Amino acid sequence: MLSKTQFTYYLQCPKYLWLYKNKKELYRGEEDLSYKQLQGESVEFWVYSQYKDGVDCEAEGGDIFKSIEKTKEILNSGKKVLIQPSFSDGDLFCRNDLLVFDKVSKKWDLIEVKSTTKVDEDLHITDVAFQKICLENCGLKINKTYLYFVNNEYVRKGEIDPKKLIKKEDITERVLLIESGVKTKIKEALEFIKKTEKEPAVKILKQCSDPYDCGFIDYCWKNIPEHSVYDLSLKTDNLTEMVDEGKIKLEDVPEEMISRENKKRYYIAETTNKIFIDKGGIETELSNLVYPLYFLDYESYSPAVPLFDGFKPYQQMVFQYSLHIQEAPDAKVEHFEFLADKWQDPCPELLKNMTSQIGNTGTILVWNEGFEKGRNEEMAKMYSKFKEKLLSINSRVYDLATSFKKNYYVHKDFKGKWSIKVILPVLIPSLSHKDLNIQEGGTASESYRKLIDKNISKEEKAVLEKDMLEYCKLDTFAMVEIFNHLKSVV
Repeated sequence: MLSKTQFTYYLQCPKYLWLYKNKKELYRGEEDLSYKQLQGESVEFWVYSQYKDGVDCEAEGGDIFKSIEKTKEILNSGKKVLIQPSFSDGDLFCRNDLLVFDKVSKKWDLIEVKSTTKVDEDLHITDVAFQKICLENCGLKINKTYLYFVNNEYVRKGEIDPKKLIKKEDITERVLLIESGVKTKIKEALEFIKKTEKEPAVKILKQCSDPYDCGFIDYCWKNIPEHSVYDLSLKTDNLTEMVDEGKIKLEDVPEEMISRENKKRYYIAETTNKIFIDKGGIETELSNLVYPLYFLDYESYSPAVPLFDGFKPYQQMVFQYSLHIQEAPDAKVEHFEFLADKWQDPCPELLKNMTSQIGNTGTILVWNEGFEKGRNEEMAKMYSKFKEKLLSINSRVYDLATSFKKNYYVHKDFKGKWSIKVILPVLIPSLSHKDLNIQEGGTASESYRKLIDKNISKEEKAVLEKDMLEYCKLDTFAMVEIFNHLKSVV
């Protein structure tokens, strides 16, 4: 059978679907509940709460065939609101979010729930069209199709108000407009599954991460050189031309094809095997810093459904910081940190600690200033007691990534990027996030939700706290070391 998820694989890249059907053991995607799926379930919960007569059609354990049979039984019993019903016509399979019987038309309204904040004209409409086709093939008559999604202007005040949290949009006409085209694509996909015995040859272009990261990238990219045409952010036409000619090594690319300055600098650094350092530029940047220096990093959590009062859906809620302080050029660097571990708004206590540790003078160094400054602006509006101090901090923020953004320091192994996880292992090989149990921000964010769960054991909580503190601490210590390295080269 072809599921709607597998259909999206086919639309993204036919080879993606073939590998999923024939070499699934190579799949490196999120098979279990990912962060995005957990967000979606949370939104679904509040949608389903509005349908008190809804009947859950999913079988125990999520077995597809048992769920299909359970759905048939519930349909035959005359129920009018079906939650997570499953259907198959033999070729297609889909599990819907909601089916609601319309008494006037004597047909079913098909409702899809998304945790996004708007309707995606390509992905969402196609998704619902696939479901409608599958259901009609199974004999159901569909009246209207709706998309329910998150109202990002909703502000939590007390208990969640699902009617204000959830937006509803009638997408019936848009689904009808593309339905014929989707049927054609479904037919193509089914023929592809049945007739394609050998692994198809597909040109690697930009489909590997559009619209989602493919779960087989590691497999498909195993023979791609470390420095390749894919690292240069070429325009689609230029990339296609190079791939068609079989020229995927970075040095095969004509320099005039490269339009982005950072990628051009990277190209020159790799092809000449030289490190480029603009000492004057770096020195000018560092001359603007005023001691004491505060190296600051935040971790935040942004759930679709806000946990606490005053927050909007997907608003970044700061729950942790790491702070390294150096009072003078030769002074010892001290470290301070905070991690919220209770089911309550983490910001008041976090701000109380942080504002007591950051003085009224001195530069605050961050990596990617837009994030920390943005959070400070939001918290200044929400917590008036700390407004003045937060705005003062923002006026003294310096982005330590600036020298790399401005190409004052260019190393081929940066590949034209400037994230701290790219810069750190090149400049300071002894430090790496790969040595930690938590290695990137997404995992750190998800860990907070686990940490404050009332059902977590003391032992698990202690381990998780240690891992989270080590991760955040490394980010600010990395800034200290990168800062020292920049000083050493000028």
